[in-house]
Amino acid sequence: MTPDAHPIIGPVGDGLYAACGFSGHGFMQSPAVGRAVAEELLHGESALDLAPYRATRFAEATAFPEELIL
Repeated sequence: MTPDAHPIIGPVGDGLYAACGFSGHGFMQSPAVGRAVAEELLHGESALDLAPYRATRFAEATAFPEELIL
């Protein structure tokens, strides 16, 4: 689980792409994430904006907190 409870989706190293850290939400989100990741890897972009889920958000201080956890 990530510090902000959101997944990391995107390139994380040379030839390495991650889709992890879903904090239990992965089961529900996996169909959309799978499609978005496939589109990005195959076509260079996705119909869904994956920018908020890049690992760089932690270094750039653009992380957003999960506010809907009960």
